[in-house]
Amino acid sequence: VGLTADCLVILMVKEPYFWLKSCSRQPRNFFELQPLRTNPQGVHEDMREREKTMQHLFGPLEHDAVIYPDAVRMWNDVVRSYFD
Repeated sequence: VGLTADCLVILMVKEPYFWLKSCSRQPRNFFELQPLRTNPQGVHEDMREREKTMQHLFGPLEHDAVIYPDAVRMWNDVVRSYFD
């Protein structure tokens, strides 16, 4: 995006383990991650704030109107998007 050929670009990201730990210390740390539960009809529903735990990062969740199978898959997609 308007960078010269001699410009060095450095990308720093947290690796997934520490990122997951920082997301799950407290439910308020989920920020824009919305864990989902599946009702008996097979439809995803939002979880209440007080129900969120680290375990829910390993199940379906919504972020920015996209449903991911888990937070690790979301992390992969976000990091890869920097290289596109």
